[in-house]
Amino acid sequence: MHGLPTWEAALVEYPHRFRPYLQKFKGLLGEKEFMAGYLTWIDFGIADFFQAANLLFPELFAEFPTLIAYQIRVWNLPELSAYFSSERFHERPINNYSAVWK
Repeated sequence: MHGLPTWEAALVEYPHRFRPYLQKFKGLLGEKEFMAGYLTWIDFGIADFFQAANLLFPELFAEFPTLIAYQIRVWNLPELSAYFSSERFHERPINNYSAVWK
């Protein structure tokens, strides 16, 4: 990426570099409901990461609908669903309350 600052070049290259990893996640998930075949703590971290990455690069996840379905499945667990619809929950995509977009 001639002429772009390093961070801008990385942003342009990210979807291309990340695609093989999504392919691996797709293979790991296969036909299972959760990554290990049953719900574990790792499903929450992966689902959170997929949500953030999909927010930034939705065109990348268009190729992996099973991964988005997985992320939605985790977020729709009754306990999480109840929390997301409660007054305690405040939408803060990508980061926490201290994050700012510039």
